Amino acid sequence: MLATGTPEPEAVLGDGTSRLVRHAIRHARAGDREVVWLLWARYADDVLAHVSGIVQDTEEAETITLQVFARLLPGIATYVERDLPFADWLLRFARDVALTHVRLHPSLAV
Repeated sequence: MLATGTPEPEAVLGDGTSRLVRHAIRHARAGDREVVWLLWARYADDVLAHVSGIVQDTEEAETITLQVFARLLPGIATYVERDLPFADWLLRFARDVALTHVRLHPSLAV
């Protein structure tokens, strides 16, 4: 644990989720918008790669990635830690956001 009370980033738990990410999840659930940046820094590339497999357009994939993180604060309430690792949940969440986007813009589908 760091002097600020923040868990050290390299402390990883059994499901591959770091203590820092779990700390961010708890704070996000409490409405702390600042921790979304931490989750963005950790997962944005993974989300973008996942979304890029759903849409054909790079700019649209980037837009959808931004939407995923913009919707993360209200959406994170549905994450149940014991069901699956956060990264897996986030990619499912991203898929749902991307598929909704594709339904609204059918020409984007791969």
